[in-house]
Amino acid sequence: GASDLTNLTAAIAEAGKYNEADYTAESYAVLKSALDAANALSIRDDQSVIDAAAESLNAAIAALVKKPEEKPPVQPDRTALDAAIKAAEAKVKAEYTAESFAKLESALQAAKALDANATEAQIAEATAALNSAVNALVPAKKDDGTGKVPEKGESFTAEDGKKYKVTKSNEVSYVSQADKKTMKSAVIPDTVTVGNATFKVTAVDNKAFEKAAKLQSVSIGKNVASIGTSAFSGCTSLTSVKFKGTKCKTIGAKAFLGAKKLKNITLPNSVQKIGNNAFESCSALKTVTVGTGLKEIGSSAFNKDKKLETIAIKSTKLTKVGKNALKGTKKNIKIKAPKKKLSSYNKLFKNKGQKKYKVVK
Repeated sequence: GASDLTNLTAAIAEAGKYNEADYTAESYAVLKSALDAANALSIRDDQSVIDAAAESLNAAIAALVKKPEEKPPVQPDRTALDAAIKAAEAKVKAEYTAESFAKLESALQAAKALDANATEAQIAEATAALNSAVNALVPAKKDDGTGKVPEKGESFTAEDGKKYKVTKSNEVSYVSQADKKTMKSAVIPDTVTVGNATFKVTAVDNKAFEKAAKLQSVSIGKNVASIGTSAFSGCTSLTSVKFKGTKCKTIGAKAFLGAKKLKNITLPNSVQKIGNNAFESCSALKTVTVGTGLKEIGSSAFNKDKKLETIAIKSTKLTKVGKNALKGTKKNIKIKAPKKKLSSYNKLFKNKGQKKYKVVK
């Protein structure tokens, strides 16, 4: 009689549900072979052959292996680049010098030219270049109302009466001010603006506050890199000196000569040189603290500082102490120094005007 195709027909129907594209070529080939064999059978074939074909087809279905899911390639993070582009595009060309803005435009063009295939390194490089160009923008100097913008070497007086001298295209030194003889406090600003032109204040000029006898306190702006010769010489009422920043490298010769009420001073890590006679005749001075950058102390730097009992030096770079640097200081003055420099600093301060001194940790 006729063979039963029920199981085989069900297996064939089940096999039809599987899409070749979803499975590995090898496992689907086994299924296709079993399916072709099953489709070739009829009720006239032996029941055992039909049952075996159904079993093979079901086994092939069970053995199908799905293709691994193809993940799209991970794109490098462009968040920082996009932010840099946005910041650059917000800059107004007319507000900056042609040269500095041209560099920004070049960096911006390069950044925007990066396509979807750009590597992480390329994106990072373009971001850094663009941010650098933004930071390097130089404000365009505009007419200050007098018909002329101060140029290098020229001086001008700001609205608050302070006088400055232009030393670079965007930098000035503080020169003086009209009320020097009567002022009790002074602030050296970070920047000064003349009309629409803004300059960084990077120096206190020679003799800027010389003989400002009523000056009691001074705040030195964060951009000041040098204190000039005799800048505060003869400031006999000065008791407080504060450095806002860490850019000052030089304390000039005689800078604080005769500041006889100054009891202590802390110099920032940036200071590399204390000039000759810088703190001479600071007769109330008890402690001096110097940061990590100090390389040189000039001759007679602390001469006649009869109450000076401690100089704390955090630097390991000090290589020169001038003649008579400690002359007239308090006997047994302590020179505090980094542990690894105790021996070498002891030699440095030998024969510098004070026989009785101690170099301690």
